[in-house]
Amino acid sequence: MQTAYLELLLARELVALNESLATTATQFREAAQKRFDVGDVPRVEVDRASLEAARADKELLKSRSEARIREAELDEFLGRDATSPTALADKLEFRPIETKEKELIVQALEQRPEIRAAQAELRARESEVRLAGADRLPDLSVQGKRNSVRSDGRNAVMLVLSVPLFDQGALRGEASALTSDAAEQAALCRELERRIRLQVVTPLAHVQQARASVERYERELVPQTEQVTQTIQRGFDAGASTMLDVLEAQRTLRSVQTEYRQAIADYLKAVVELNHATGATRSEGE
Repeated sequence: MQTAYLELLLARELVALNESLATTATQFREAAQKRFDVGDVPRVEVDRASLEAARADKELLKSRSEARIREAELDEFLGRDATSPTALADKLEFRPIETKEKELIVQALEQRPEIRAAQAELRARESEVRLAGADRLPDLSVQGKRNSVRSDGRNAVMLVLSVPLFDQGALRGEASALTSDAAEQAALCRELERRIRLQVVTPLAHVQQARASVERYERELVPQTEQVTQTIQRGFDAGASTMLDVLEAQRTLRSVQTEYRQAIADYLKAVVELNHATGATRSEGE
């Protein structure tokens, strides 16, 4: 369900982005039309701006449709009969978490229910082995008796040692079987630990990779693309850039901004996967 929630968050973010881009494309088309009307640009420039505005409208419709599908999927998970849009409490935000491998593995080994159950079973079987070992020892008893059989007529004290009979072979067989069961359970615990370690390491690598991707978008790609677009826009206003330059810059900006939001969603989904692997209950990004 968390993944479906994140998919809806992403879809709505893309709707908002495409609404902004569609508005910008429409404004640019209107500006191109005005320039054409006063003879500053040829007709082809207006056509190009109109085509870009049409593309922006198409992307907006597509993103709205995708958001409706994601909302329906989340409603199905929630068992919600949707009569109104689903309200989301969160935003698609990048909030990095601590990713120390050793600590996460320890957390998983402490919290995952399957390993806890297997370890409890191992302790129970080891206890049975210890009890079986105690049962193999004979239960000796010492008794004191008075006897007056001496020739001088004086009383005598006798110590009597009672040694019970028991089936040593049966006890050895039972102890051997219990020891074998405990060894088998110990092997199962080791295998579970190995699998859990791998199940932590794999999503952890995904989290680290996704985090690096988001940070690169925030540090380099998004600000650089925005700066280039603004520079070209100002150049167009001053007559130093062509409309084709502006349209290309806007397409690049749209692509980078979309990829940036997708990178954040990928990171948050990787965090969900890691939380599941460690048995954590915290929400995405916390």
